Amino acid sequence: MKKVKLLIFALLALFLTTAAWVAADDDTGTVTVVHGVPGLTVDVYVNGGLTLPDFAPGTITDPLTLPEGTYDIEIYPAGADPSAGAPAIAGSAFLPAGANASIVAHLAEDGTPTLSVFVNDTSAINDGDARVVVRHTAAAPTVDVALTFKSQEVGKIEGLSNPEEAQIDVPAGLYFASILPAGTDTVVAGPARLWLNPKFDRSYIIYAIGSLADGTFELLIQTIDLETNPIGNVTVVHGVPGLTVDVYVNGGLALPNFAPYTVTDPLTLPEGNYDIEIYPAGADPTAGPPAIAGSAFLPAGANASIVAHLTESGAPTLSVFVNDVSEIDRGLSRLVVRHTAAAPTVDVSLFERRTGDFVGKAEGLSNPNEVQLEVPRNRYLATIQPAGTDTVVFGPADLKLDPGYSYIVYAVGSLGDGSFTVLVQQIRLESPDN
Repeated sequence: MKKVKLLIFALLALFLTTAAWVAADDDTGTVTVVHGVPGLTVDVYVNGGLTLPDFAPGTITDPLTLPEGTYDIEIYPAGADPSAGAPAIAGSAFLPAGANASIVAHLAEDGTPTLSVFVNDTSAINDGDARVVVRHTAAAPTVDVALTFKSQEVGKIEGLSNPEEAQIDVPAGLYFASILPAGTDTVVAGPARLWLNPKFDRSYIIYAIGSLADGTFELLIQTIDLETNPIGNVTVVHGVPGLTVDVYVNGGLALPNFAPYTVTDPLTLPEGNYDIEIYPAGADPTAGPPAIAGSAFLPAGANASIVAHLTESGAPTLSVFVNDVSEIDRGLSRLVVRHTAAAPTVDVSLFERRTGDFVGKAEGLSNPNEVQLEVPRNRYLATIQPAGTDTVVFGPADLKLDPGYSYIVYAVGSLGDGSFTVLVQQIRLESPDN
């Protein structure tokens, strides 16, 4: 039995332990090693050097990028003196290039130590989704795997046998996974908390390992980054007063009857250049020039807002702002103010709503610029004044800021004709990976 187990780790070790001393090249593969055999610790020698001492059960390595090649491996019981005798097993193995693989030392259904190699699906998923993969690598009969969200079962993988796998793509969020003998309601493992973070495009791989009979049955979770689609998110903001419009993008009608002071929901668009033409609603685009025209490049992964607004002098124009959706500390909100109105340079003051206490001032904000700050969750009052004065020309605007969001306040319209107002856009920020 010991030799069988050691043979498993001989194959595992070649992938795990050469990362520190082999230079990567183009002929590489990505490998993660999962130790799912309970009660066995070993020392692994690769090409004559001790590279993995005391490799313990229940361990998942970080992904390793290793060059294609052949490796000589000698395996000894943990702590054994390799000069005192021959290795328990010796051999060589060839590592091919190209695949993203997980190599799992585990027990077969009957408890025999074995080795399984799974090729990981790293293809792109829809924005906001996550991939869940379940792998049966335990000494246990066929099982079902139930996935719950907010106490409601959202999916079940049925009839999963060792060493099989199954996968589903689901919206990101907090789930719980439970394992049950096939066809029963008896939970034998879990519910395991599974946070599918919307911040990342990831595959979450759940391994059932150990033995159900001897009490070593447990779950391990591995995460793998997926390929990303070359897309970005765009919100369109209409800040030109008194003009309902049709918005054409790359020659096609994208937003008909788009009313002033409207903020669209986020749109997911491929990376690329976009030509934007805006006509009065119902106008024939072939009959004359657009009221507003411009172009914008959307990088992959960007979160942007395209704003139709007035310049300081009152001319219609387009501006593109890249939204900062980076993670902030817990309990904080991000407040962004954008000057996109026919108005001179302004100051923006912020006060606590309940106490009236002054919080801060953004000074000298001109069109089309922005300023941002991070503040604790609270209700605030915001006022706008011509720069360097105490004369409030707008406000106080009541802002309720929840943590984990960016609140973007647009000054739009014209101060001269009384159409000056503010629009508020809310964007969910990236959250900590926990």
